Amino acid sequence: FEAVLLLLYLTRQNEVQFKILTYIAVFMLGLSIAKADAMHRLNNIEKDLPEITYIHGYVKNLDYNSSQRPRLLLSNVNNFEKDLKGDFRISITETPEWLKAGKCVELVAKLPAKYTPNPIGNYNFERSNFYKGISATGYSIGPIFEKDCIKTPSKPASIIIKLRDYIKNIIQTNSHKDTASIITALTIGDKSYISKKISDNYRTSGLAHFLSISGMHMGM
Repeated sequence: FEAVLLLLYLTRQNEVQFKILTYIAVFMLGLSIAKADAMHRLNNIEKDLPEITYIHGYVKNLDYNSSQRPRLLLSNVNNFEKDLKGDFRISITETPEWLKAGKCVELVAKLPAKYTPNPIGNYNFERSNFYKGISATGYSIGPIFEKDCIKTPSKPASIIIKLRDYIKNIIQTNSHKDTASIITALTIGDKSYISKKISDNYRTSGLAHFLSISGMHMGM
């Protein structure tokens, strides 16, 4: 990269060469940034996890996978030996009434064996999860227990959580149950109140993406 910068300086009088070297410099800078970002993400991903482990974590989100199986996105996870890096996405067989985003749980999870790359042309879930900060995906092999949260969120996070809870309570107390569940999903991204029936109806109609907040949706 330093050599390219030197050539840029030496060829600053030649417009064509200068433009070509500028493009090369920008491309190499982009590669360097991408590599640094990947290394940073790699340091925040847990590696060498046991296939079956007992974990405790904070329920960051509760939604359904493509097979309509409920799943949890857990953060602040530990396995009673150490704090684990990254988030964990765990599929579960049932959803107790108390299980909502913001709760803390304990469960026995079966995590995948060593990573195996997908065939060329297939969607790479491992790569997608890596850039989402998810260390592993798996499924529970036992009951889920509600537990007190070990870690308390930071002050900015606490303010955001309180604001989300305040908005959620206003929606829940002033709207019909089913309507409130949709509004809650669209305003604060909490889809845990949406019934399986409504979720199935949205998927059948091809409108499941409507319930996911994104920059495009907010712009529209």
